[in-house]
Amino acid sequence: MNRYKLSVLLICFFTIIISCDIVEEPYTNAIIQPPDTGEVLQKVLLEEFTGHQCPNCPAGAQIAAQLSELYGDQFIIIAYHAGFFANTNASFPINYKTPTGEELKNHFGVISYPSGLVNRKNNDVLGTTEWATIAADYISQEPTLKIQINRDYNTSTRELCVTVTATAIATLESMNVCVFLTESGLISPQKTKDDPDYPDGVIPDYEHMHVFRATMNGTWGTNIFAEGAVCDDIETISVNCILNSEWNVSNMDIVCFAYSIETGEVIQVEEVRIQ
Repeated sequence: MNRYKLSVLLICFFTIIISCDIVEEPYTNAIIQPPDTGEVLQKVLLEEFTGHQCPNCPAGAQIAAQLSELYGDQFIIIAYHAGFFANTNASFPINYKTPTGEELKNHFGVISYPSGLVNRKNNDVLGTTEWATIAADYISQEPTLKIQINRDYNTSTRELCVTVTATAIATLESMNVCVFLTESGLISPQKTKDDPDYPDGVIPDYEHMHVFRATMNGTWGTNIFAEGAVCDDIETISVNCILNSEWNVSNMDIVCFAYSIETGEVIQVEEVRIQ
């Protein structure tokens, strides 16, 4: 099935229905992602705003998961637990909030949950019914940037070093590169709505996925191609940190995305498991 038909089917379907500290070398367990096969695919970033006290958010997470299943590794998710619905109390004691998540929520003016940005198109915060249409449009585009992620992780010291190599495939303007960390498989309570399995409105052992944990280079990232780029121009950045001892590294990913300085739109995104 070609991408156009797949995109049309997807649209129809959805219509119906931190802490990091600077560290020094050495590192171990180097890996490179993605494999350098010569093929570059355009990928899509969903930045989802959610919270464990948001009863509608499990439905939003399910839509994100369906998109991820459809597009595979071309669809990448970051879930920011931010705002009122992410507050803690005796019933929801685990704190998933971060300063970066709060900063992004305030910057983009997020006021309803669940909602999200798809490649930060027009900096618009979108409801869940709009995610599929925007994602399908990006997936059908030709990529203009290639991102490679190299990482070294020391299992003894929990030291992580990430090197990002960006290669222009077309003429590009200046951009910023962000290196974020997410963790999946986090089990804790989550409010829900109209679920017959949970008549009291709480899922006690809900699995939280793609939870934003920390940024390795600030909320807004590192500038590359300051004067713009032409095809085959290459620029590299390196960042490092020590991972929080409470995080399960086996369930953590590095998400690296580049966005335009002028428009804020995400140009390309890649993801790799830490180990």
